[in-house]
Amino acid sequence: MKTKLFFVRFLATMLSLLMLFVIVGCAAEDLEEDSNTEATTADGTGGTEETEADPTSTLPTDISYNYETFTFLIRNGSEHLADMAVERLSTESTTIDKAVYGRNMDVQDLYKVEFVFIQTTPQEFAQVVNSAVSVDPETYDVIVGDGRSVFKGVTSAYYADWNELEYVNLDGEWWSQSAREEWATPAGRLFAMNGDLSYQSIGNNCAMFFNKTALEDAKITSPYDQVYNNNWTLEVFMQTAKQIDGNLNGDGTGNIATDSFGYATQEWRGPIYATFCSGVSSLAKNEDGTYSIGLNNEKVGNISEMYIDFVKNSGVANYGKNLTAVRNAFKSGRVVFTDDNVKCAVQFKGIGLDFGIVPFPKAEKTDEFASLVGSGTNTFAVVRNMSVDKLSRSSLILEALACYGSRDVIPLYYETILSYQAMQDEHSLKMLHIIKDAGFFDLGHYTNYGQIADVVKLVIDNPAKYGGSIYTAIEVVEPTTMSELEIWYLLDELYKAQ
Repeated sequence: MKTKLFFVRFLATMLSLLMLFVIVGCAAEDLEEDSNTEATTADGTGGTEETEADPTSTLPTDISYNYETFTFLIRNGSEHLADMAVERLSTESTTIDKAVYGRNMDVQDLYKVEFVFIQTTPQEFAQVVNSAVSVDPETYDVIVGDGRSVFKGVTSAYYADWNELEYVNLDGEWWSQSAREEWATPAGRLFAMNGDLSYQSIGNNCAMFFNKTALEDAKITSPYDQVYNNNWTLEVFMQTAKQIDGNLNGDGTGNIATDSFGYATQEWRGPIYATFCSGVSSLAKNEDGTYSIGLNNEKVGNISEMYIDFVKNSGVANYGKNLTAVRNAFKSGRVVFTDDNVKCAVQFKGIGLDFGIVPFPKAEKTDEFASLVGSGTNTFAVVRNMSVDKLSRSSLILEALACYGSRDVIPLYYETILSYQAMQDEHSLKMLHIIKDAGFFDLGHYTNYGQIADVVKLVIDNPAKYGGSIYTAIEVVEPTTMSELEIWYLLDELYKAQ
């Protein structure tokens, strides 16, 4: 059995390596003239290109688990499985599928484990975890779910502290430092994590797509240049959308299905992105170990009210519930700007539209970009009541998946996104790197206690109830938010007592 298994693995590995050699060889031809020369950095300035160290070189190589089963619990959606659970290849497998498959095979071969992926529906995910923890904490070696479901397990004290996972190097660039900072309790405990073991950590970043042809024809400054010149703010974006709207020949109906707009968004896109574009956490940690409402400050208030006024009163923006209608309007060329997840570039494949991508605008020029990573992304946790040996094994496999993912999967994911239509221009890769580096894993968005992450949307949808002001909305949701936050204080007390 083991001999046969080894032979199958050997053939699969050779095929994967052959595929990667072809990819690398082609890429090398394209990059050869730029090798070891001065490169242009993401902000358009000159810089010396450096060779990055191989993250997999940090992994131990003398550990074997004798082909033991290693079990993941994961949602059964196709995009969630493609991110982690590519168990076989076919003629329909994409380049990124092959990269994920190769990564998994490398990790399995290195540590002699057998990956098994147990699927469940998103609706049943939390209950499946609850049942497993109650019956046998070692049912699943790694939990992979949407952020909000995973955080339900966090507040039930199901999960291990990542600071205590033996082989996980949280300082490694393959782990998200934003998630590490945002998701830590006041005492610094960390019960869920994200990083380069999941390309969804890039795909679920918010971004702004734009119609390049429309802007060029109107001789309007490109958003690319606005980013390079540190001028891509929410105010500049709104001015640009208003300017281009005047060049559009819509039918005047205001109907997203037929009219034209400078900007269109869906209710769970623009308002949420605008809430966090200043990089201010919805839940602020105080020095005394308590939390307060981070959004309750002047900058967020001004930005939010400017955005609310724009989508409700400018006449150049369309705001609605139908995401498909917004995407179709952009694809047809009737919308110049639309905000969406990075992964949604695939929605625009083959449409013949010359489009580009930039980060969602920053609040002010002095701010850094803050790209909210949606809570639907694959989020990782480990059940804490497993044996010490099982926790150690889980930590090593997670670290290996992140290291190999950083080296072999993430670069190909960039290529996958860039392969769609006109995003193959010279600027798009730089923009994707900026967006990834700006990835913001806001705790309030992942827990959404009292709907704290939705305050801008609440004001737009129900101005009568919320007084047309983010401050009024915060007053309404704050009591529930602070009450539900009590669980975080209890978590620290629980772990302190152990």
